[in-house]
Amino acid sequence: MNESLHGGVGKAQIKLRTQDFPIKEFVCQHDPLYIRALFLQAKTEFLLLSLDLTSLTESMVYDLKASVYEEFNIPIENIWITVTHTFSAPHLDKSYPIFIKKVKEAVQLSVSRALERVTKLAISTDSVTTSLNCSRNIETPFGWWLGRNDLEYSNHDIRILKIYEIKTDHLLCVLFNGDLPPSVMADSYLEQGGKAVSSDLIGYTCRKLEETVTQTAIFILGAAGDQRPLEKSCEDIVSEECLKRNDLHEAGFKLVETQGDRLYEEICSSLVKPNPIFLPIKAISIYEKKVFLEEKVMPIPTKELKPTKHFDFSKTGRQQELTIAGVSLGSIVLLGIQPEVNSLFGEKLRELVNVQTVFIASMVNGAIKYLPEEKDFERVTYTAMNTQLGRGSSKQFLEEVRRFLKESNLSVDKQIN
Repeated sequence: MNESLHGGVGKAQIKLRTQDFPIKEFVCQHDPLYIRALFLQAKTEFLLLSLDLTSLTESMVYDLKASVYEEFNIPIENIWITVTHTFSAPHLDKSYPIFIKKVKEAVQLSVSRALERVTKLAISTDSVTTSLNCSRNIETPFGWWLGRNDLEYSNHDIRILKIYEIKTDHLLCVLFNGDLPPSVMADSYLEQGGKAVSSDLIGYTCRKLEETVTQTAIFILGAAGDQRPLEKSCEDIVSEECLKRNDLHEAGFKLVETQGDRLYEEICSSLVKPNPIFLPIKAISIYEKKVFLEEKVMPIPTKELKPTKHFDFSKTGRQQELTIAGVSLGSIVLLGIQPEVNSLFGEKLRELVNVQTVFIASMVNGAIKYLPEEKDFERVTYTAMNTQLGRGSSKQFLEEVRRFLKESNLSVDKQIN
């Protein structure tokens, strides 16, 4: 059993009160939002923060990192901040300073709790299969749009890190990663109007794991840019004449529970396996690189998008800056990227890393919507319309990742076709 790795976990609730509402469209809270922290140390410190939020701007990420550095002296470059990508949480907007304050307080408390009881750790890896994600790209008479498509590609693997406290053999943390966005309640409204704050499918699963098998359960969003849960509360129904929206309202939370129970059971099928094999982790290595991709116009605001067969994908002549991040934990590699990418593109990224266990983490240290592939532009998908990244960016990004992996010695030996 490895004894050179130390660490701790912590979580804290973003404490919203009845009097804090409304916050934008949100008029109440259905279930709590949490911030979860995983601190690891093996020669180098690494802090992972997972927030039950939709997304974070790069400037907000920097503010949160700076506050952690000031309080706990963990280097900014050694911190990853990511989100679960629930659509049922307010964006951090300066118009709502109280919400921002509560998020910052929960970040501080979660890190403090993770550092309170640093102990010797051992890590084991595994994967299970889920049936809960599918493609969201469907062809309609009006063009490609959002729906349920079981025939398009979806990676159904849920990759798991099981982190044990050596002294007690206690399962301290379950970190899981997959191409499954927690968007069961996306765009769903209450019958009385307004939306309810919720951590959705992933938050439900994390809480159930924490109630039964582990101290902290942390989700890392995978390559889920073109994915969705099987069942959603709010759907666009396609007919020959038009699109109609069907909303289950509060009844949609039953879909959160039933799918969350299934995901919980799928993950637990790994946790009951006896005699886990622990991996030697003598050192943690952390890398980061800035890359630039061509920018395109966004002629139509996101909320006004609709299916179409023709769209303006002209480039602006400017470039968008993106960050690629990597962490190696022995034979485990965490590859952190800012853009949301397609599930099949995630497979292409994994193929570049010549190690057995690879976690592709989207929306790390900021978020970019989206990184379309050529097929998206040909089809005129929602992904292609709702992005500032231009045609050809996915191929360029893949090459930049290959270079990054080579430069940072994260083991790469394959060329881009």
